[in-house]
Amino acid sequence: MTTQLRSLWTLLLLLGLGVVTSCAGVQAPAGTSQSPTAAASPAMTPAKARQLAHAQAVDQPVRWLLNAQIIDPDKQTVTTGHIRIKSGRIARVTAKLPTAPGPGSLDLKGRFVLPGLVDLHVHSWGNPSPQKGPDHACGHAETARLMLYSGVVAYLDLGSKEQTIFALRQRLRSGKAKGAALYAAGPVLGRITTAKSHVHSMPNSADRQLRQVDGPKSARLHVQQLALHKPDFVKVLMDHTGDSQNVTQQTLAAIVDEARRHHLRVICHIGTWVDARMCLDAGAHALTHLWDEDDIAPKLLKDLAAAGIPLIPTQPVQVDMPHFAGPKVSWSQLARAVSPASLRKAYSTPATFVKKAAFWHGYQPQHVKDYERQLRALHKAGVRLLAGSDSGNFGTFHGYSLHRELLLMHRAGVPPWAVLKAGTTNAGRFLGLKLGVGPGAEATLVVLGASPLADMANTQRIVHVIQHGKLIDRKALLTGGSVGVPPCDAAPKLWPHHSTTHRGQPK
Repeated sequence: MTTQLRSLWTLLLLLGLGVVTSCAGVQAPAGTSQSPTAAASPAMTPAKARQLAHAQAVDQPVRWLLNAQIIDPDKQTVTTGHIRIKSGRIARVTAKLPTAPGPGSLDLKGRFVLPGLVDLHVHSWGNPSPQKGPDHACGHAETARLMLYSGVVAYLDLGSKEQTIFALRQRLRSGKAKGAALYAAGPVLGRITTAKSHVHSMPNSADRQLRQVDGPKSARLHVQQLALHKPDFVKVLMDHTGDSQNVTQQTLAAIVDEARRHHLRVICHIGTWVDARMCLDAGAHALTHLWDEDDIAPKLLKDLAAAGIPLIPTQPVQVDMPHFAGPKVSWSQLARAVSPASLRKAYSTPATFVKKAAFWHGYQPQHVKDYERQLRALHKAGVRLLAGSDSGNFGTFHGYSLHRELLLMHRAGVPPWAVLKAGTTNAGRFLGLKLGVGPGAEATLVVLGASPLADMANTQRIVHVIQHGKLIDRKALLTGGSVGVPPCDAAPKLWPHHSTTHRGQPK
């Protein structure tokens, strides 16, 4: 792989793209109503309008789900039954229709119930434009709403500004913000240098999205400081490709050891399979990304499977740029719902893409088969695959791209039941969630209009989302955001992906 690509990989995937321009408000998608209160007064600020719109949303408690086709990824069964929900959990599942189900019952005849979806690799600041601007960059809170709208009930942010992301996590968990459950690593731990040991300059503010690690002692100090925020994971950058020189194996070992002292798990961003081996030997708890040049060694496959170390492939960020590029792209209903028309239009003219986007657009088609081959090898060896989109980068869209991850895994040759487990129950367990369709499971479910076992694209055919036993008002999740009306107030202040250059990237 070229030095140019590795440079792009490090900047775009490890730290995320970052978006700085304001997001453009667009009309709500078909079938999405605007809050009357939000539109009542032109003097009303967008923030106040959003608060009113979300306050008016009524999430109805659900007592029974009747006549459902219940998809159980763990048991690999589809059964017709009735689900009793009580206190936010599934109380029982019965084949006998209750005689008097009462209020709060949904008749789901002909529809399919699946455990909620989970995205284990997100940078949740927004969706970048492949053109010079504007980005769809309305910030982390809107991403939480777009995720839930898309049936993604929980997601893991693996690299965002630490004060910003942990503050939102607290707001969501306290009920002061609405959206999918957010888990967060905070900033990435790493050392971005060239082969000549030139350290890439990064802002050293309190609200940073990368902590520069200069050795084992520095690594321990950063983990100790990060632990004060109680992160859900620690993400470390372990990428030795092209002219990239990141942390040493000794420094990685110090990060993992200090994380364990604070009861924290470590996820490794890997660049090559050599990096994967170093992460495994250091005791990391999960790997994310695939390597496209060399086939993974049989010994590494065997050792990953034996250690039970999961891998999060993130196929959308690695192959989906060309899928959305060009004037004749057929955007799915879900993709349209979670993205403004201005962003979709930006993908229609690849000839005017910014250089970094143009590079990915040209490179990715050459390596689709490489990634598919690696996925098949990992699955065949028994390595646990977990779903993640790496949304927040070119060619990805928050919420929607998790569905693309599942579809791409299946197209690569991973069986449908394994794909569904990777995106629901197994991904939930990785976060400590008890997702499922049986008694005792969290009543956080997605109701689909067609079976994903017949066509994995059917995960997008969302009829209802149920969160903690309540039927979510999905339309209200879009109203008041940048894909509804009015637009968001301003974009977050993040790294400018259109102007930053580093280690051989297009200038």
